[in-house]
Amino acid sequence: MPDSPDPRTPLPPPRFSLRTLLLGVTACGLFCGAFWWFSPSVVAAGAVLALMVAAHVLGNSMGTTLRDRAAPRPAKLSREQADEAAAGRAPATHLGDRDSLSWLMILPTAAGALLAMVGGCWWIEAAYHLGFDLAGLGVAAVAFGVLGGLAAFALATFSQVLAVAVLQAMRHK
Repeated sequence: MPDSPDPRTPLPPPRFSLRTLLLGVTACGLFCGAFWWFSPSVVAAGAVLALMVAAHVLGNSMGTTLRDRAAPRPAKLSREQADEAAAGRAPATHLGDRDSLSWLMILPTAAGALLAMVGGCWWIEAAYHLGFDLAGLGVAAVAFGVLGGLAAFALATFSQVLAVAVLQAMRHK
């Protein structure tokens, strides 16, 4: 293999041996056989976990290969060269900066969790008329609260990033 491959060439197709193929067939057989010993939900959870691990390992391998094949990074520019190169460009934004979340993110997250707790418990009781006992109601409230809190947090942070980006774009017109 040459020392510096052309960075524009794509990744080669995956290659595997007969042993790897037989291990894959064995894994598929164990997966199908697991339905005999475990419930389908346990088998599905194990399959999702195994697929997530495999995807991370494959992604790491592909990323390392692509990084190694990439063109070398240019040397650092001096301050004068950097100023000269950036003369005709727009000013840099702060979207890539890592800032801590403000305390204001707690309010929409807690509101979303509380709204999801109440709304979810009301919805499940109105839809199914199960007559929850206190333990069932508590489990449902926690589950809906976690989902609602995560959704509200995601919506609030994405909205904050969008607002910052629009404000920065409007400031540098």
